[in-house]
Amino acid sequence: MSGIVQHNSITSDAQSVSITPDAPVSAGNALILLIVHTSTDPIESVSGATFTQRFTDTDAGFGVAIYDAPISESGSPEITVNFSTFENQHQLHLFESTYQEFDKANVSLQTASANPQGPFLGETTNPSELVLALFVAGFDSTPSMSAGAGYTAGEATIDDSTLAFSEFKELSSVGDPNATATASISSTTEWVMVIAAWYQGVVGGTSSGGDGKAAYYPRRARAHKPVRSFRRSGS
Repeated sequence: MSGIVQHNSITSDAQSVSITPDAPVSAGNALILLIVHTSTDPIESVSGATFTQRFTDTDAGFGVAIYDAPISESGSPEITVNFSTFENQHQLHLFESTYQEFDKANVSLQTASANPQGPFLGETTNPSELVLALFVAGFDSTPSMSAGAGYTAGEATIDDSTLAFSEFKELSSVGDPNATATASISSTTEWVMVIAAWYQGVVGGTSSGGDGKAAYYPRRARAHKPVRSFRRSGS
């Protein structure tokens, strides 16, 4: 079991961008939304479920954000993200997860390359957690992407030469995970890389472990410093 039930994605230059899971979601799970946008085009709102912003950062000309929401009833919710302007590089990666409680996140930058090495997350709160990673960079042409060791590829989208690639894995013990990926060609800009984790709790009840706060640490660590795709886990 990967912890991910389904995932899909969309790219758009519209000021309001909507995405709906391609299969009905199940009550008791969670929606996790990864958002990529330009750093000058902030997110104004996310609707369609009771979303909480867990992470946001802008660097290297990119804005990245993570939101999550509990699924209170089964169905096919339409999730809408409203941005401040009409811009390129609006990319949404949507996941349905059996892990509902946010633990922590971290971000790093790496110089242009074909082999991004993501940040370490920091020790996880629980032995069983879902880890999601997001890699964002600019390219002159569209690369093929492959997930790092132990990870399963999520979504790969590109808009106005900006690539967003996500991957995920499930932990079975407490640790300090990081994420890697490989592109078929070198990026033309710095990589912005985000890693985040969730653990299983009781929706609407008392959670076991973790504080659920939108914390991430350390803030920055420098290394050496519609497209729609849908896959159910295991397909």
